[in-house]
Amino acid sequence: MASILISIFLIFIFSSIANLQQITTTTIGKTTRTFTIDKEANVFLMDGKPFRYISGEIHYFRICGIFYFFFNF
Repeated sequence: MASILISIFLIFIFSSIANLQQITTTTIGKTTRTFTIDKEANVFLMDGKPFRYISGEIHYFRICGIFYFFFNF
């Protein structure tokens, strides 16, 4: 049940972010950081440069026990 609620929450957050055109964060010194979503090119832009999110997960229950202890998860 908790995983379903977390999934719904994350979907809500990411769908909200996808609708924003530009988010400007705080100014650090003299540098203003920006994050833009370019919908035509299908890329994220951080400070005007392409940015790629890389993420992943491991389901421990899908890994054979020998490998689980071998990799010390």
